[in-house]
Amino acid sequence: MQVILLTCIGTDSNVSNPNLLYHFLDYYTELGITTWAITLHVGIKKELNNLKIFEEILSQYTIPYEVWIEEFDTHKREKRHNTFVQEQKDSSWIFGIDIDEFVSFPCQIPEYLEELSSRGYNCLCGRLVDRVAEQGILKFIDKDIPISEQFPYVAEVKKNIYRPSTPKAPFEKKLAIKKPLQWGIGHHFINRQTREYQIEFPEILIINHYAWDHLLIGRIQQRVEYYKKHEGFDWGQEYVNMIDYIEKYGRLKLEDIVT
Repeated sequence: MQVILLTCIGTDSNVSNPNLLYHFLDYYTELGITTWAITLHVGIKKELNNLKIFEEILSQYTIPYEVWIEEFDTHKREKRHNTFVQEQKDSSWIFGIDIDEFVSFPCQIPEYLEELSSRGYNCLCGRLVDRVAEQGILKFIDKDIPISEQFPYVAEVKKNIYRPSTPKAPFEKKLAIKKPLQWGIGHHFINRQTREYQIEFPEILIINHYAWDHLLIGRIQQRVEYYKKHEGFDWGQEYVNMIDYIEKYGRLKLEDIVT
């Protein structure tokens, strides 16, 4: 059995802090990940191009990667991910996460997923738990301080500030799957075409979500621009709510979000 960590990382300077990549790679290496499928995404605005720094970091870890250059499209990303899944062996687990998602496992990841395989499961779920900095500031991520110490508070930012338009907002993600399953948008669900084959493990793991840093507004503004161009998304207003909140307070007020 093989476990492959699959991720697409936005490298533009308004999207991702390269320091987060160090934390991400160290965290999952310590949990037993040895096989990586990393895509570095580069947008079309040349002034934001930060690809070289991300390439240098991956070279330090001798981790292979591919580069995807075009305007970001979430549908194309999911198509790329699902194509990758279908190219793998039936026994392989594809562990698909974002760079800001640090999943709490009770043991090494291969050991955990091997146990799920032996019990006939082909899908593992996790729940997003937001982690925020002292005083709710949108913190610059330091490479040398443990990420959990930089963002010590457990919070519900999406629920309390984004104000989702539906009560069943997708706080859960399908973390790891095996073929023939395929992900839906954002890995929040299994798509309809393969849902009948889904055998999901009932335990839901915690996903520590380190998205609330100094680049938050840049990422949100990029998403708002994307949703304006594409129909079929109900989330645009949620991002506008967040932008309005940050413009008003300049931070995340802990009394509004900490659980």
